[in-house]
Amino acid sequence: MRKLKFILSLALISILSSQYLSAQVQNITVPLRFDHYYDYDQLVQALKVLHQAYPNLTKLELVGKSEEQREIWSLTINNPKTGLALNKPGVYVDGNIHGNEIQAGEVCLYFLNEMLTKYGKNEKITNLVNKNAYYVIPSVNVDGRYHFFKDANTSSSNRGLRRPKDDDRDGLFDEDFPDDLDGDGNICQMRKKDPLGKYKTDPEDPRLMIRVKPGEKGEWTILGQEGIDNDGDGRINEDSEGYVDPNRNWGYNWAPNYVQRGAGDYPFSGDG
Repeated sequence: MRKLKFILSLALISILSSQYLSAQVQNITVPLRFDHYYDYDQLVQALKVLHQAYPNLTKLELVGKSEEQREIWSLTINNPKTGLALNKPGVYVDGNIHGNEIQAGEVCLYFLNEMLTKYGKNEKITNLVNKNAYYVIPSVNVDGRYHFFKDANTSSSNRGLRRPKDDDRDGLFDEDFPDDLDGDGNICQMRKKDPLGKYKTDPEDPRLMIRVKPGEKGEWTILGQEGIDNDGDGRINEDSEGYVDPNRNWGYNWAPNYVQRGAGDYPFSGDG
């Protein structure tokens, strides 16, 4: 009987959890909620919902597609009763140029939500919308955002554009990613016990390691990120997702890779 109750309890928890997650995914309404991060699909849906709620103040446009053919959307806020958008001062807002810096996308959504839901209610916002045109792209690096939510990640993976690159020059492209060996959804550092190692357990937080001082006995040697030799070349994690940093690939003040890693072969090479 106890076993049956336990199974029923688990089933109920599973149903409630799936309903809650489904509500988060499907029931995006205005005003937008900001009690969770929006993945790529939810972000696009949020833009469409805002446009549907305020069709007279917004214009939703597909402005491009990514390397993996995901859509990049822009939402323009303009009051046509006070003039054409192109005849007004333009304010450009974007976020999530680095795919793993997802918070900027939320800031853009919050900005859109505030400007639209407070229009006609807040005098300052109403005057700003009447005076200016706002062009907002919440996620520039849509592939990075998508994979940041869907894949196991390191602290810096999915930062750049996912343009295939043969990092180890073996004729293969992006064939040796880090691997989530323990299945916890994160790519962490591997380590091994070593009395001659350069690190010890942090006495204030056993989850962390700190460098030992000169003459002090060590505990750990760092082996690198989680992973195996996927392509059998004797090296580990040496050819992960192609890397062009879109925030270092501008035409202005561009510097080559040996000066600024991720800058690409030439300015705007990430746009091709």
